Formats: sequence, structure tokens, C-alpha cells
Amino acid sequence: AERICDRIAFIVRGKIVRIGAVGELMEELRQEYKVRLQTNGLIGNLKPELENSVPNCRVEIVDDKSCLIVSNERIDLCPVLQLFAFRDITVYEAEVVKPTLEEVFVKITNAAGKEFADGKVSQ
Repeated sequence: AERICDRIAFIVRGKIVRIGAVGELMEELRQEYKVRLQTNGLIGNLKPELENSVPNCRVEIVDDKSCLIVSNERIDLCPVLQLFAFRDITVYEAEVVKPTLEEVFVKITNAAGKEFADGKVSQ
């Protein structure tokens, strides 16, 4: 659905609870910004330096050569890339990790299901 639809509707108990453009729905429910970096060097011991180089973020080391940078705001990669360059580590891939349509569906339908259960939505 994410690849072929321009607009999508989520239905809970026979009622449309949300309708909109796929991209808008996905962006609306984004709670964090995530960037996955793949490198050629060992980065596990750089976690404290990475977190210091990018304000208001946390770093998750995925494996020896990749990490996930997570923040509540957009992530400026320049300080991270400079740190890696200083350490003679090459970044081969930087990927913005967006929520999947399935994650958006679960959030919307769970919230709507709770509203139905609480009697906040007329049935």
C-alpha cells in the first residue's frame, strides 16, 4: 500500500478513523528522527564522542561498523562525519530511517481502539 497508494484510510470497527496522504500520515506520527550509518571502521568505543558531537541525541551501536543516531529533532550529520574523518573512518552509507506504514497503522488503530473502548468515539 505504501508504494502504490497516494492516500490511505485506516478503519477501526467499521469506522474510518484517519485518512490522508501516506507521506503525511507517516510524518505526522514520527516521534523521532533516526539515521543509520555504515562505516569501514570499528566504532563501538566512539559512542560517548558521537553523543557529544550531536546535541540532544542518543547513539545505538548496531554492530562494530554501524550505528543508529536518534534525536527528537533533525540530525546535523556534519559533526558526526567530521568526527569519523578525524578518526580515519569512512562512512559508506547514511540512511534516514522512517517509520513504516505498518508502525503508523498500529499507532493509529491502537489509539482509535482505545477511544472506542473508552466510549470517546460514537459507534
